[in-house]
Amino acid sequence: MAKNIRNQVLSIDECFYKTNNNENIVDIKKVKILKNESVIFLVNDNSLSLFNNNFWKILKSNSNQLISCFNNAPKTNFKKYVKGKKSLEKINFFNIKNINQKGKKSCLLEYFSQINTSLTVEKSKIDIILKTLRRYEFAIKTNMYKIIQTKINHFYNYFQNLDNYLFLSIHKIHNFIKEKKYKLAYEEVLLLKKEQEKIITLIIKLIININIKFNNHFNFLKDVIVNNIDYSGDNKLILLESQYNFVKKFANANMFDIKKGLIIRDKTNAIRILEDMLKKIKNDAIEELKYLINKYKHKMHNDKERANLFEKSSPQYRFLIKKTEVEKHIYKLLTNNFKKLQFLSVEEIHDLGKNLNYELKYFINNNLSSFHYNQKSFNIPDIRFEISENFTFNIESYITSSEQTEKNILKNIRKNKEIIAKTKEKFYKVNDDYKFDVLIKDLKTEINQQKSRIEWRKKLEKNKHDI
Repeated sequence: MAKNIRNQVLSIDECFYKTNNNENIVDIKKVKILKNESVIFLVNDNSLSLFNNNFWKILKSNSNQLISCFNNAPKTNFKKYVKGKKSLEKINFFNIKNINQKGKKSCLLEYFSQINTSLTVEKSKIDIILKTLRRYEFAIKTNMYKIIQTKINHFYNYFQNLDNYLFLSIHKIHNFIKEKKYKLAYEEVLLLKKEQEKIITLIIKLIININIKFNNHFNFLKDVIVNNIDYSGDNKLILLESQYNFVKKFANANMFDIKKGLIIRDKTNAIRILEDMLKKIKNDAIEELKYLINKYKHKMHNDKERANLFEKSSPQYRFLIKKTEVEKHIYKLLTNNFKKLQFLSVEEIHDLGKNLNYELKYFINNNLSSFHYNQKSFNIPDIRFEISENFTFNIESYITSSEQTEKNILKNIRKNKEIIAKTKEKFYKVNDDYKFDVLIKDLKTEINQQKSRIEWRKKLEKNKHDI
């Protein structure tokens, strides 16, 4: 469940649409779209309400709906709640009805997700590829050369065959046209097209085969990098340089000063992490609460619209009016406690939404059941009074959880600040006799030796793969 919560990128809630004459009505309660998920809407309807691109028009222009998504801000990576037309900016809409089903036109809809995924590469993956290219430059070049060398004759033969066939075919076509044998000329054109497609297909297969062989070898080398198998000695050099810089930094300090510096550094980092955590929790909670409040705002508005489609004496009208009044009460409950709920987790807010929905149904079926069949007892002011007096949803438990989260994080921040202040006040008079000169000299010598080993290995590899 938590995974789906965090991967949800687009929601369509309470999409209610009707034509002027009320003959065609669109009523979509909930559509949820997850990250990296391709979605196709299949409309099985004889009316024209959703055909001829009307569904896309409804999504872009209908006010009786909540179209929303959650984006991550580029710098802070905080959650950002977006609604309306802005949430549809990255959505591609295809109307399958317009596609020629005879096969003359190809529909690339089924490949869209794969292409989109291939074009989007994480920076960490690019870094690994570049690191692999730098470390195994000569091995990769040699392998590529050998693969192409084994396939070059195939390329030559394919192109030579195509060139010969093209020459003979054009000559035949020219003669047929000259002799006014247009049918034969047309048939020869079709044969030429068929042969071209055949040879081009073989060339593409050859390129794909080369790509597969190259990727297999490259992925093996890349796995060596990922799994930290240090054939070249680079990792050892990085470790030695890190040790050297650390020791050199504290060469003129005593051991107590080092300990003091490390404590202050660690506690400062802890404070920064806690402050960032507090900001993120608050930001994400605010964005999620905005969505929940907007959803109930649309619910009560659309249920009132739905109610107006029925006679006022009908059970449907009465049920929808009761539902509207309870939703209005929940909307006010959430808006009034908005600031008190700003440190709930995303999961807690989703739990709050589910429990409110459950309480809404329970309250209508129990407390408001008497306000139903009897015409005299159906009185909206009485319904509102019943809701205000007896709709006792336990919002306080969520407020307490929110306050406790903020309190605990702020308490940890204060504790770390106190430790930093106490550490700075301490003055150590005892000096340590340990000298760093010998250690620095030994590390420097080992670093130079390791660099020489790496250069020697590179030269050996270059000579081995020299082509």
